[in-house]
Formats: sequence, C-alpha cells, structure tokens
Amino acid sequence: MPRYLYNAVSMEGRRSRGGLDAHDQAAAIDQLLQRGLRPISVETERTFRWWRRGAGLTRAERLSFVRDLANLVGAGIALEPALGLVADQMERPAAGGLVADLRQRVRSGENLGRALERYPKVFPLEFMGLVGAGEQSGSLPAALEHLALLEADRAQFRQRLISALIYPALIALLTLAALALMTGYVLPQFQDLFAGSKAKLPPATTAVLAVGDFMGHFGPGLLAAMAVGLLILLRVYRQAQARLRIDHLLLVATGPFGRLLRDAQLTLYTRTLASLLAGGVPLAGALATAGGCMGNSALANAADRVRVAVRGGQGLSRAFGNEPLFPMRLVRLMAIAEQTASLPQALLDLSKALERERTTALDRALSLLTPALTLVLGGMVGVIFAALISGIMSLNDIAI
Repeated sequence: MPRYLYNAVSMEGRRSRGGLDAHDQAAAIDQLLQRGLRPISVETERTFRWWRRGAGLTRAERLSFVRDLANLVGAGIALEPALGLVADQMERPAAGGLVADLRQRVRSGENLGRALERYPKVFPLEFMGLVGAGEQSGSLPAALEHLALLEADRAQFRQRLISALIYPALIALLTLAALALMTGYVLPQFQDLFAGSKAKLPPATTAVLAVGDFMGHFGPGLLAAMAVGLLILLRVYRQAQARLRIDHLLLVATGPFGRLLRDAQLTLYTRTLASLLAGGVPLAGALATAGGCMGNSALANAADRVRVAVRGGQGLSRAFGNEPLFPMRLVRLMAIAEQTASLPQALLDLSKALERERTTALDRALSLLTPALTLVLGGMVGVIFAALISGIMSLNDIAI
C-alpha cells in the first residue's frame, strides 16, 4: 500500500501536514475528509521526494526539531501537541510531513523512540538511545536537552570548519585557474616564439615549456584518470574490510592529522556516552550506541570490542586499555571514574577537554594553511614567470 504525504487545512483554518497509507490518491483524500481536513495537496512519497529534495531533515532542520521540541516539552507541553507545533514551524513541506508523521505515530500510542527508529537515515543512533531512555525513566525533557546540546556542538564545529576553509579554497581555486590558463594558452604562445629562435634556452625555461607541452597533450587524460581513480577508491572504501584498513591507516600513519581525527571521534564518543549514562541508559547499551556514532570504522570496531569485554565482566578501564587506538588518558580516567563512581561526569569533562584541544589544534593548522598554500601556489606561478623571462632575456642576448 503506497504512502501519501499531504498538506491540508482543518475546519478551524489550521494547517496540517503528515503522511498516511491508502490504496490510491482518491482513498487518501477520503481519509482526510473523514478527519475533517480539507486537502491542499496529496502526493505519493516517492513523487514528493523527487521534486522536494527528499522527505528527510537537513542538519539544520534536525537541530531546529530537537531544540524546539526540548523547549516545548521542558515548558510542560505534552509530547503530541509539541510535535504538532514543531511540524507547523517547519518551512519545507517534506520536513513538516515527517514531523507530523511522528506526531501521528505518538498519537496512536507509539513511543517517540520507536517512531524515530522508522527513520534511521534521518536520526542517528544516539537519538533513539537517549529518547528511549528518557521515556523509560520519565526524564524525556532532559534527554531532549542533551540531544539539543550534541546537535548544537556538531553544527557549530561544522560551520567553524567550513568558514575557516573558504578563504584557502578560494586561493587554491584561483591559483589553479591561473596555472591552467598559463599552461593551456600562455605557454603555447611562448613555444611558438622560442621555436623560431636558434638561441639556447636556459634549463628552467626548457623544463617549464616541456611541462606545459606535456600538460597540454595529456592534461585532460590525467584529469580523467584521477577522476576514475577517485571513483574506484570510493567504491573500494564502501567495502567493510577495505574501509577498516583505510580508517586504521588514517589514525596511525598520518601523524598530527590522525591525532586530530581521533580526538574528534573521541569527543563525540565520550560526550554521547556521558549523555546516555546520565539519561539512565545501561552501560552495555550506552557503549553500543556511542560506538555506533563514530564514523571511523577502526575506532568503532575497537569500541565494540570494549562493549563485548564489559558484557563479559571485564572492567571498563581494562577493556579500554586493551585497545591501542584509545589514548592512555582515557584509560586512566576510566580507572579513576570506576573508583569514584562518577563515570558520566568524568566522560563529560574529558569530552570538553578533547573539544578544547581539537579546537586549538584546528585553529593552528588552519592559520598555517593559508600562508603555506599562498607560498606554494604563488611560488609555482613565480617559477613559471621567472623561467619565461629568462628565456626572453636569452633571445635578447642573441639579438645583441
């Protein structure tokens, strides 16, 4: 039975969005009329996704969803009407339809955590874990607040990284465009000029002309080969074993970049684990959910081995100590937290420390990237100009 997404108006003039199952569009309209709704648009979910960028939530919409829902539930509004208010605030009909579908499922008696599980590509694992634990323990507002903080931290880091990379990317793009113009148009003009001369060109000029000639003949082929190689690498990366090896190499063989990547993943892991434990999730379930949040498969596998060891009765600090990918400071912190029974707070403190260190390291790297990129690319352009000027000067020597 196909699913339809609708946009309708109630008898009181209030907008309503959502989804329903029906045999055809006419049956879907009949269902809306029986509910006292006047349909404005009724479209199948597949058609809706084709024209509306998908029926999921963007990162910004997901942040707005969890933040608004946390504020409304925390203010004492019941979950079902709070979801209705959040759905009405969504600008995109597809996003409003998804939230309205969550509201309909909650109205029919389904838990919010179970409703979120129907959208695994929209909501990460920590959403289901925290919301489910909050519903079981009666602390849903606190769980939603934890999720809002997690999403806000992710969004802030992502925006900061994008903003910091805009200027270096523009420099690289403009310089590469200048190099392409020189090798594709300027250097061939000088080749014709130097070809009619019997002067012996300087080695630098000869090398630059050779490179320009090579790029003119084989440049498009090289770009096509690089594109094909990138596609093959992405295809190989989708395979579990290959991805595991590549992710492991990224951590252990790339020096400072590997440490930065590890700290970024551990920041998410420790903060999610702290939020889950503070929300009442059992340790084994919290370890499974937090480990599933990490994008690096090598770290995720190490976290899963820790979970298996803990379920087998091993201490948390010892289980982490058996995994070389986890830093010793995490192992020592776990040992102290086990003795003081303050694991959630200790994990939260560690995540904040890792966040500060990651931010400092990233700021330093980005502050060095722009001048380094300018020097390298500017040096390449300067070498080309110097070689051409040297060749022209050699022609002047012959003329004299």
